[in-house]
Amino acid sequence: MGDILRIALIGLGAGVIGTGSGAFIALFLKSPGQKMLSFFLGFAGGAMLYIIFGELIPGAQNAGNGHSGTFGAVFGTISGILLLAVI
Repeated sequence: MGDILRIALIGLGAGVIGTGSGAFIALFLKSPGQKMLSFFLGFAGGAMLYIIFGELIPGAQNAGNGHSGTFGAVFGTISGILLLAVI
């Protein structure tokens, strides 16, 4: 099995397990309180920020090799933010 296929299957499995466990937890929380909902939304936002600033932006900078990589990473991030704001 090729490396790309193996990595894709691992990613698929992680997504299925994560989504399934979230749905399983939601079955038991019929109406979560404001504090619990606030905690879960804050946790999800923090996890997304870590992925963006800890993994994706440094990876984009390395892919661009030097100064052009930093410009591309910043430009892509700002473009994505603006596109989502418009949508």
